[in-house]
Amino acid sequence: MWKVNRLLNRIWSQIFIFIALTTIVGSSLPLPAQANPHRSAWLLESKLEGLKKKFDCTQLKLKPVIPFTQVSSPLSDFEKRLKLPQTEIERSQWSSCCGSYGPCPLPYPAVIFPNPEVRVDWSRQRVLAAAKKWIGLKYEHRHIPKMGGLDCSNFTSWVYNFALGVRFSSRVQRQAAEAGRKLSENEELLPGDLLFYWKSDKPDEIGHVAIYLGDNRVLDAARPTIQIRQIDGRYENSFAWARRVIE
Repeated sequence: MWKVNRLLNRIWSQIFIFIALTTIVGSSLPLPAQANPHRSAWLLESKLEGLKKKFDCTQLKLKPVIPFTQVSSPLSDFEKRLKLPQTEIERSQWSSCCGSYGPCPLPYPAVIFPNPEVRVDWSRQRVLAAAKKWIGLKYEHRHIPKMGGLDCSNFTSWVYNFALGVRFSSRVQRQAAEAGRKLSENEELLPGDLLFYWKSDKPDEIGHVAIYLGDNRVLDAARPTIQIRQIDGRYENSFAWARRVIE
């Protein structure tokens, strides 16, 4: 009988060790990401060298709620676009799913113009009108206006997305390298062009972007709020180059 008890004790001991090891190992494994592209991207970035250092919203394969809007005048669909959701993520999940920047914006629909002759002019009008809608919004490191603010490059990428359904990176250095076409030094600036500026503490690195309005003015997200500013001082002395998205 004592041999049976000894055997049972050994079996229970092995079972206990197996359960303990399973618990320890299981707790050290990463939890699976939720079936949510924002959450998956956020978890991946959190394991790299700090959230948002390398992440780009254009990496997410998001689709617009509707594929396109047709316009009969430059801004005839703006009210419709304003009613579209800025993100697919519920407000209650914005911080838990996506970090301090909040969720990435949904792509806005493409625009169908009544004829090709008006496309460029109307596109410029749309970009300027979209940019002016957020005058007064706070400067914050956010992806969408409903989070309470936008920073410079999230503002420019948001404006082009909202106005035309055109998406490009919300990272300022990628915008400076990839958004549209880089203008030569002797090309005249046109409304809607993106103007890029050197960092004050790193004069060989791009640190700011603004939208050119014409008449020697820009509209940009800078502290404390999004505002129209004259091209003088910093906006003149630290200018690097311009890029044109609408052609």
